[in-house]
Amino acid sequence: MKNRSYVSTLSSVSVQRASPQVILLLPILAVCVGTNAHADSATWKLNPVSDDWNTAANWTPPTVPNGPSDTATFDASNPTSVSISAGTEVSAVTFTADASAFTVTSNPGQTFTISGTGITNSSGVVQNFVTDVDDLEQHGVISFNGSAVAGNSTFFTNKGSICCGSATDQGGQVEFNGMSSAGHGTFVCTAAGPGGFLGGQTKFFNQSTAGEGLFIAEGGELNGGMTQFFDSSVWTTALSLPTEAESMAARLFSKVVRPLPTAFSP
Repeated sequence: MKNRSYVSTLSSVSVQRASPQVILLLPILAVCVGTNAHADSATWKLNPVSDDWNTAANWTPPTVPNGPSDTATFDASNPTSVSISAGTEVSAVTFTADASAFTVTSNPGQTFTISGTGITNSSGVVQNFVTDVDDLEQHGVISFNGSAVAGNSTFFTNKGSICCGSATDQGGQVEFNGMSSAGHGTFVCTAAGPGGFLGGQTKFFNQSTAGEGLFIAEGGELNGGMTQFFDSSVWTTALSLPTEAESMAARLFSKVVRPLPTAFSP
């Protein structure tokens, strides 16, 4: 497995940008199968009873989107903070043209998986996603699988760990698997806090790509945020790569010990 890790370890900010690039025999049965496949798709309410994604009363119809064929839709809403309190998987997350600006948080110890088309943002405003951490060495994860895309005008914050200095104390993580893509998203990985061990992380596996995303790794006194590439995952152009010396350091030591150049422009 190849491991190319780009890490910020000093008190500065590193910014990296990747650039472009049947015959129907049983109609009744077919209708039933189609209906069941989307049985748990739902829209977040205008006035939900709480901020918990995993509470059915917060959705219309009253069912939790949590299945590989489900779509979670967000329209206008008064509370705009949504927390994922249990392991959850959906095919897609859709923000309509009238959607409010939401913040969706994967709570510590939980994984939010998006495994179908990914995120579609038609709202015209930035939609926020957070991978949170706690002082019990737990961290949230957002995982893009298959061909899921992180969408446009999406902003991801991976929080750095805050306790307790051990190797199991990792920061929040966004990971890309299969042939998924970061799309046009922005990904910020914050540094580890006092007593923390690792900063926030954005990870690419398999044949996933950075798409046209913007990646920011905040520096820290101990461990800054990081963006890592494994397997055959790639940046999309040489423009987004670090210098030759930094690339070599990444190959040899699995990390870069100084910040990358401060900015890349397509």
